[in-house]
Amino acid sequence: MNKSEAKPLKIGDKIYKYLLGGVGSYDVIGKREYQDNIQYHLRCNNCNHPEPCELLITLNDYGQYVYVAMLNDDEDEPQYSWHTGEPFFLTKQEAIIQKGNESIKWQRDGVEKLRDRLKGAEEKLKEMKIYIESVNEELKIDRRDE
Repeated sequence: MNKSEAKPLKIGDKIYKYLLGGVGSYDVIGKREYQDNIQYHLRCNNCNHPEPCELLITLNDYGQYVYVAMLNDDEDEPQYSWHTGEPFFLTKQEAIIQKGNESIKWQRDGVEKLRDRLKGAEEKLKEMKIYIESVNEELKIDRRDE
């Protein structure tokens, strides 16, 4: 999907993001319109500190809602890292699917790395066997000369 195909948000809409441990929800509480960009003001419904986080998101060129900035971050206990990174979605299911696909890719990449390591270890093992066999052959030859 590209930017022009994405559904615009309205004040009162909910939007979702996969957070550590599950899907978090955010309420759209404001909108900032610029010539070529719209930023949405969100309030986090998952924060467990005194003031819920408020942040801005926007639509990127790929049609994903992404983090822009925190509006009320605490310098002593920054919270922005909880809201950055993953894109935001219009439904919980989309957030879960995206995270699931990401996890599957991460696991596949891990399996591929392990296969590569195993292949390298097997090649080293073959080299060691060849070396040991050659040493054994040399010892046999040396013993015959005695």
